[in-house]
Amino acid sequence: MPSPNPGGLRSGDVLTPLNIKVGANTITATVPSGGTIALNPKANLGFVNAIVYGGRQGAAPMADVGYVGTNSKLYVRQAAQFGAFAAVTSWNKGGVVALAADPTDWRHIYVLDSQGRVWFSSKGDASPTSNWNWVQLTGRLGALPGAKNLQSIAIANDGNTRVILVGGAGGAYRKVGNDPWSEYGAGLPNVLTTDIDVVSTAPDNVLLAGTMGRGAWTIPPTIAPFSPDHTRA
Repeated sequence: MPSPNPGGLRSGDVLTPLNIKVGANTITATVPSGGTIALNPKANLGFVNAIVYGGRQGAAPMADVGYVGTNSKLYVRQAAQFGAFAAVTSWNKGGVVALAADPTDWRHIYVLDSQGRVWFSSKGDASPTSNWNWVQLTGRLGALPGAKNLQSIAIANDGNTRVILVGGAGGAYRKVGNDPWSEYGAGLPNVLTTDIDVVSTAPDNVLLAGTMGRGAWTIPPTIAPFSPDHTRA
């Protein structure tokens, strides 16, 4: 049986990080007694780029479901508390950059891949995961000004209308229902948007956007995220 204390930890030890990288596949640390802790290489998932944890299924909270996206794979946690993350074997689109789940149904997952494509599956609870179907929603997103180096994705709903938002080199972009992609966010700077999120402030929503070098921005409830006032200057 493996030792439960392979690093030789002692009571009162305080961990001193040597090489800790969030998302990287190597983690080591030393303790004052000289012991070393290292990540089990068998547990390596790859470089973790995106995590979705918890969600809802209608009115029911689903606190223990989740998704993890790496530089080559997608994982899902369907089971109850402390269930394992399993590879989604139907995912063959390459690296995952960002993830977003439908705020009303965790089973509906949206993936932004490393090629700037947007994918959707409604099969988050299906087993085996080889049965998941993937629909590409990218359309002509890449043809819009600045819609390169996409880094973030968010989902909102207005009744039965789905809104997909992404952030990239030129700012924020959105797709409302079956409409084509368009630039979004009157007043937002045309700079790299590294993070984008929709926060529910019932009965409205507020868009939060984090940019590189231009700070964090909000779009108030009066125009977020469904108003036609979306074109950036």
